[in-house]
Amino acid sequence: MEKGVGWEASWLPSGHSGLVHYVIARREITGFELPHTFSHLGKEVLPVFSSAEAARRFLASVALSDRWHVRQFSTGELVSLLFILPKRVAWVLPNPPWGIC
Repeated sequence: MEKGVGWEASWLPSGHSGLVHYVIARREITGFELPHTFSHLGKEVLPVFSSAEAARRFLASVALSDRWHVRQFSTGELVSLLFILPKRVAWVLPNPPWGIC
């Protein structure tokens, strides 16, 4: 290993940008994109999708206004979002089935 170069910088193959996640979001007047959550057993749940197509199908299956859209998040952005909303979001639900909310 070269001096000053850690393994963290090179563990992903060249050209690979990492995992991408998709969340249903709505842009607020403030510019912040508020994620769509739903209540399950009295707790707020954030649905997170592994593909844009799955997120679009889910969005089409729920009755939301046309202000909602599918937004791509990197893993880091998603973690940051969860730190911003810790009291609001109790669970993250990966790839939820249609009709769950």
